[in-house]
Amino acid sequence: MLILWDPRTGEAIHKLTGQDTRFRLEGGINCLAVNPTSTVAIVGGAEGGLRAVNLVQGTVLAQMEGHEEGASIEQVAFNEIPTVNTGGGAASSGPSVTVMVSVGTDGRVCTWEASGFKLRSTGAHEVRLPFFLRQAGPFREQGFPPCSTKYWP
Repeated sequence: MLILWDPRTGEAIHKLTGQDTRFRLEGGINCLAVNPTSTVAIVGGAEGGLRAVNLVQGTVLAQMEGHEEGASIEQVAFNEIPTVNTGGGAASSGPSVTVMVSVGTDGRVCTWEASGFKLRSTGAHEVRLPFFLRQAGPFREQGFPPCSTKYWP
């Protein structure tokens, strides 16, 4: 169940439950990330499944499949990836693109387009917990404290 509260009144604004089959996540919610404008959340399930939720309207925007069925989604994040303009000679930074990243116990790291919720790429990681996932400049950084860290564009 996901409940969005109004902090001023303490009242529930939206409530999504497993009764809505588009939202149902077997095993419950394992992780959640909210985009920088606080309008969309990505929710990862304890037994797999990812959902994108419109926090303003309280509706499910997408059901995303990229991890093995039954694999626990351990972490989700929104990241900004800078683009490069090469027109007119020297390369320069262009506008950034927002992506969502999910990490599961199936050994996959999936990158999703935040604008259309389509799978953009899939990478691999060692299944070892706990770990972290964050933006490190133009790269995504994945680490397994205290010993290994991976970077990829």
